[in-house]
Amino acid sequence: MNRKESTATFGTWFSKGSSNIELLERCNKQIEMCQKWLANINELKMEIETEIKNQRKDELKEILKTMTREEIDLLINEEA
Repeated sequence: MNRKESTATFGTWFSKGSSNIELLERCNKQIEMCQKWLANINELKMEIETEIKNQRKDELKEILKTMTREEIDLLINEEA
């Protein structure tokens, strides 16, 4: 496997001259890095999802402020 293929497949390049022990250590380091990145990405995703929910709530509140209680009740009870 060449460098380009190795990087595309594993996210890093493994030297052809490396021993099995060196390759195993490199694999373990790469797995550890990927797990950290995945945790960071999941945390970021959750923060973004929370921001989107809050933004939607704020937008809805602004719309509801322009409506009377009767209009809100009619909207809630309206059949789809």
